[in-house]
Formats: sequence, structure tokens, C-alpha cells
Amino acid sequence: MKFNAEALRPMILSMNANVAAMADSLACDSEELRTFIFNTPPLRRAMDEVIARGVDRAVAVLFSGLDDEHYGNQMMAAREFMKSRAGQRRGFNHAPDLELKMPKTGGALTLTWLPPETLKPEPPMIEGEVMKDDDDE
Repeated sequence: MKFNAEALRPMILSMNANVAAMADSLACDSEELRTFIFNTPPLRRAMDEVIARGVDRAVAVLFSGLDDEHYGNQMMAAREFMKSRAGQRRGFNHAPDLELKMPKTGGALTLTWLPPETLKPEPPMIEGEVMKDDDDE
């Protein structure tokens, strides 16, 4: 099928880059349409623009959350900001997924996989004993 790039660009923007929906409305093969879009620079830029607009909307939601009257919404928005690259550049780094507690001398070694914050059950633990090497004596 032959496609018209000038007619497809506004369609990409209005349908939020949903190529399958576009193909349905044009009664064409979605794989063929997708290939045409990604091989046509102006259409590829339109696809990128849809994503950029989505990011803009998401950032606007985060800022609205920061200004929300409910403290819980403010906290969730703030947490998401701290996870961003901008937050990481300011020193807010993610906690590691693995926590290892080493005893100072002898005793038990505890290795814990930390669950995501949304999970409530206790994380699984692996316990073991620290053994001295013959070289340490």
C-alpha cells in the first residue's frame, strides 16, 4: 500500500502514535505502516514528538502532585522526582536492592534482598556463618 506522509503526521499526533489504531482506521497492515513511519524521517520525528508530549504531561502531573493539598500526594510526587536523574545529580540515589551486613569479627553473616517499598511482607533472608580461612591465622 502507498502511504501519504503529509496525511499521516497529524494522524500520528492525534492518535498518540498508536500505529495499530491508525492501521485499523486506514484498513492497512500495521507492520507495513509501522515500517513506513520509521523509515520516513518527518514521521519518525512525529512519533518522537508524541513521546515528548507525554513526558511533558507526566512532569505537569508531578508538579500538580507537589502542589496538591493532600500530603500523601505531595510525598508520592516528591519521591518520583527524587528517583529522576535530576534528583540523582543532587545526591538522591536509590537504595540498593541488596543489603549485606558483615560482622566485625566472626558471628553471623546476613544477606537480605530488599523488596520494593510497596511490598509489606518481610524480605527473605539467607543466614550463614563467617568462616575463617587458614590464611587468617
